[in-house]
Amino acid sequence: MAFRAAVDASAFTVDAEEEITDAVAPSIDLEQRLFHVLGHGVTRVSDEIRGKRPRAHWALGKAIGLFLSRKRRENLMQRLTGTSRTSEAFRRFNSYRIIRLRQRQVQNSVKGAQL
Repeated sequence: MAFRAAVDASAFTVDAEEEITDAVAPSIDLEQRLFHVLGHGVTRVSDEIRGKRPRAHWALGKAIGLFLSRKRRENLMQRLTGTSRTSEAFRRFNSYRIIRLRQRQVQNSVKGAQL
């Protein structure tokens, strides 16, 4: 693990560590529900504008395209309307930890040195 190697090579040691993935995973479901509400609203507004003012809808689409690439727009809509972000998927693919680091004690390497 790159983090462990970096700590080992640093002036710090791990003083305490707690695995918190299961504790934070439910927040993913809550976040996704919020995104679904936002996504539903965006979709309804877009559909309404498309139906009543197709030219305005086209212009808005072009304007948004200036700031967000097609891939970013697709990712945003996936986030707002998709179902793949779940607490179970989060647990499967992530490991969240709280780690407290302590600075290593510097050893005096000079023999016979008096402090």
